[in-house]
Amino acid sequence: MERAVDPLQATQHFDAGLIFLSYVISVIGAQTTLELLGRRTSVKGAYNLFLLCGSALAMGSVGIWSMHFIGNNALKLSYNDTTYQLVYAPGFTFISLVVAIICMFLSFAFVCSTEEVLMTRIIFSGVIAGAGVVVMHYVGQYAIMFFVLHYSVPYIVGAALIGIGATTTALSIFFRLRAQWENQWYKRLGCSMIMGLAVCGMHYVAMVGTTYEVLDPTATPPIPALTTTALIIIIAAIVVVTCVGLISIQIWQSKVLLKKTSSSLVVIDAIYFDNDGKLMVKDDGTVPVSEIKINGKQSAVENLTVNNPLFTILFKLSLAWETKNTIQKAIDEEQHIEFLQAFDSAAGELAAHIKINHNDVGTLYDGMLSSGTQKRRSRLRFMSPFDKVSLEQDSNNGNEARGSYTKRNSQKGIASTPTSSVFDTSPKTYSRGKHLFLVRKLSNSSAVNHFTAQGFRFSDPSFIAQRIAAKLSVPDDYMLWQLREMQMFADQGMRMSMEIDRPIATKAISSVYMGLLVLIEGATPSESASIVVNRDRRFCLPIVQLKGEDVAEHRGPLKPSEKAYLANLQFSTMLDTIIPQSRSSTSNEATASFLNTSGPSALHFMNAFQQAAKALANKSTYSHLIASRASLHRDVIEMPAFSLTHQPCQLILYKAYIISPEIAVSINSSSTDEVKCLSLPLYRSIWEATTQEAIQAYLKKRQTAVQAMTQRQLYVTQSVQSNYSYEVRSPETDLTSLTSLPPPPRARRSRTPKPKPVPNTKLGNFLGGKLGRENSDGLQEHDMTEFTEMMPILSTAERFQWLEDVIDEMTDSF
Repeated sequence: MERAVDPLQATQHFDAGLIFLSYVISVIGAQTTLELLGRRTSVKGAYNLFLLCGSALAMGSVGIWSMHFIGNNALKLSYNDTTYQLVYAPGFTFISLVVAIICMFLSFAFVCSTEEVLMTRIIFSGVIAGAGVVVMHYVGQYAIMFFVLHYSVPYIVGAALIGIGATTTALSIFFRLRAQWENQWYKRLGCSMIMGLAVCGMHYVAMVGTTYEVLDPTATPPIPALTTTALIIIIAAIVVVTCVGLISIQIWQSKVLLKKTSSSLVVIDAIYFDNDGKLMVKDDGTVPVSEIKINGKQSAVENLTVNNPLFTILFKLSLAWETKNTIQKAIDEEQHIEFLQAFDSAAGELAAHIKINHNDVGTLYDGMLSSGTQKRRSRLRFMSPFDKVSLEQDSNNGNEARGSYTKRNSQKGIASTPTSSVFDTSPKTYSRGKHLFLVRKLSNSSAVNHFTAQGFRFSDPSFIAQRIAAKLSVPDDYMLWQLREMQMFADQGMRMSMEIDRPIATKAISSVYMGLLVLIEGATPSESASIVVNRDRRFCLPIVQLKGEDVAEHRGPLKPSEKAYLANLQFSTMLDTIIPQSRSSTSNEATASFLNTSGPSALHFMNAFQQAAKALANKSTYSHLIASRASLHRDVIEMPAFSLTHQPCQLILYKAYIISPEIAVSINSSSTDEVKCLSLPLYRSIWEATTQEAIQAYLKKRQTAVQAMTQRQLYVTQSVQSNYSYEVRSPETDLTSLTSLPPPPRARRSRTPKPKPVPNTKLGNFLGGKLGRENSDGLQEHDMTEFTEMMPILSTAERFQWLEDVIDEMTDSF
């Protein structure tokens, strides 16, 4: 009887060259994966699905599977003084490839669906990816023929920890860099090397913990169909074809967004923000653009500035794109008509590119950027006149104190005052290209999802301002500042309706405001004058609500004695109000008379008046110039609703006319000013559009209030007619409740006759619309029954007439 042959353990030898080659292949697969995965922006959309599948294919087939078999060929087994190459079963070899791709698909599906870096997602993804590498390795090892494999449990655990830990680290670093737009190619390569280290580290640690036995030492192992060299060539070809093919397809799908500008080129840029203030960009950090084709006629382009009448025409078109034909009929110059048509066509192409309706492409921003300019210009600003020492000196010598302009200290998310101006503020300035911006705020998640499904990303402007600035050849800090300005414009620049929290009562208490109307003469006779407006609310002049230390929220309408006092201060300057020492004898006499007749209330009013004037002047770095030039208007203006605010109010107006056009340029170039200069025609258009939107919002809320009041009256009436008591709601509840009520209760006949209850007095007054209460100021506050009455809404011309009259008076006097 023959004795059984004992199993023989094969000796392992590793080829250092093939080990290095396997690592290089793994890094190439990981690099391709990160290039594709970094461009994924959402879980929706065919483009994002392609990126997900491509990244799973690249990592699974190249980074893991190809590396595995190149690494296994680095292993040579020998026994009986003969060296053998491993041979694999085709079925399990293919299964190992499918397992690797599926695991990578599941892993990558959890990350990169949003801009926010969530460590829970990254850790979960790293665990799946690392586990996928381990599973693929041992499934591939199971495909080995002839040899019997034995595994060491500690090595299995160690290999799994290396794969999971290194993969999670690489993904965490990569997506943190991606979120901050700092994932330069060498940083991505570093992450790829870590991922390659994870795969190779896991693979070779597991191989060291594996022993190969031959059950029959006399048997001859099968000979592989391909030699090591042939296998390496085939796998290398697969690597090259897969990686190059995927990246080429991705580059082909990613269209070029910003072409190199030529002389006098005009481009429209889409600037869209979400509710978090993040800017929509392509995966290369630029915004969608469309070129305005003007058929070689450059005169309109060279003269296009924000103060040009053509710019106002373009702004009106952006408010309602369907009114193009109406606007064209009102234009006299042929070149303006051609440019208007080209602008409309470019906006339509932009809308088609990002797959939205033409009417939703956005509103034209009230600034225009010139690319390719890095000019530095010195800026001066007037010293603040409200330092006690400087005020006294200025009031004595009458000179305007000037000082060198200094930058505002950088704050988180806010750019410093730029060192150069790239906004085209003069028709004499000529640059390589000009950019118009269509601004829009995406107020709902469905709109954001629509764009992320197409491959767009939403990122903080501070992360991508440098990229956009590099494309446009403009200073980084200025680009960031202008993006913040556009965000402010999109959020609240043209939104008065956001102030309306409930329908407006017809007998609403009038607030008192102090306003500033500053006109700045145009640079050329053809240019219109500029008007100073609030930077955050472009439709509104700089105004400050008149408050006093004794009044927490607001001050009621001006008393006759207060109006008389203001009439006596006619033609006095704002500087006289701020610095009592500079007042004229006439103003001093009027002040003394006002104090004698009105007592403490006069002192409170004067303090509130002075505080408002100081706050108003401090809105600009040119406060001294404005305060010394602004004179008090002769009358208190009774403002109708939806003029400067949604409520009727009283306006104490200071007005100034400045003949230095460079003041407007400097104000617009300063990030410290709370005001901005717009051309007067452009301001009229912004004001009209904003107030009309607010009126529509008011009418909608009024309709809701009427419906709610009608239903409530029905509810109360039927409840009173029944034998059941009715709980009267307080006036405070009636003032704020706009919700629908349940159906009125059904009246039931009582079994025992009861006298019909007499309605409560307050309830009767409520049904008659007479319920009210006095507040601490003795003024009547009304319930919702007043809202059924129509708030008088004047026409646009009537609401704007007061400003036209004041402007005509100012221009005539100068």
